[in-house]
Amino acid sequence: MTSPVFSIIVPTYNRPKQIADCIAHLRGLAGPPFEIIVVDDGSPEPVGGPIGSESPVPVRIIRQENQGPGAARNRGAKEAAGTFLAFTDDDCRPVSGWLEAFYRVLSERGDVLAGGPVINALTSNPYAAASQDIITFLYETDNTDTAFFTSNNFACRKDVFESVGGFDESLRIASEDRDFCIRCRVAGIETVRVPEASIEHFHDLSLRSFWRQHFRYGIGARQLSDKLNAGQPGSGLSVRRPDFYARLLTHPLRSGGKHRLGRSLLIALSHIAMAFGFRSAAPRPSRPRSASSP
Repeated sequence: MTSPVFSIIVPTYNRPKQIADCIAHLRGLAGPPFEIIVVDDGSPEPVGGPIGSESPVPVRIIRQENQGPGAARNRGAKEAAGTFLAFTDDDCRPVSGWLEAFYRVLSERGDVLAGGPVINALTSNPYAAASQDIITFLYETDNTDTAFFTSNNFACRKDVFESVGGFDESLRIASEDRDFCIRCRVAGIETVRVPEASIEHFHDLSLRSFWRQHFRYGIGARQLSDKLNAGQPGSGLSVRRPDFYARLLTHPLRSGGKHRLGRSLLIALSHIAMAFGFRSAAPRPSRPRSASSP
């Protein structure tokens, strides 16, 4: 068997249908030789062996105790045989030429982190669409030091990934991809957008799960901000300028599609949820003990 050029790493937890569908789709990708590494992050029912047994593409299934998505991706990277690593999630479907697009960039430029766009596949779901509007807006416009690619669609050389130290496994809730991209830039590794390397995201959301997701994003943002401040006081995440939020809120109106006004309102709601999450994760000051306290 030809040695893989790419190792595609897919973390999963308790979503047997999604991971089976994802693997079936990944098998059909064009491009250089690749393997698929599924890291089962402690699902109650282990991912079944038949997922990989009938495939012409090598599929390895690794099971570990639940440690979070960052740890699962790190485990996949450690086990990878490919020169290049490509990361996606079990509810994502890359375009056929996904690996080819990444390979063109990575084979020419070497020490870069390449990220592709994410497209909402559930266009009738306003919550999924609004959540994706935020990511798309950031992908297309954010050029700050804290800009990032989402971990369901980026690729790099394995040695580059290892040189940065992989994902911070302590950031279990969210922001591990944002932290990774920040550390790449600090290490002098350029982040490069690859518009041709797109994926479709099938993330079904309700109002409740939309709120919960963005509340958790707020918690993750607080944890990352505290980490940045601990390394260099004053370098934590901060509120953007008003014009940034104005452009973000009106992004659905400019981009078109279904539920444009509703999506704008949901983006506002998402930031309220993130603010609550950010505040909930703030360290609580200890109360001074009174003289009569034991």
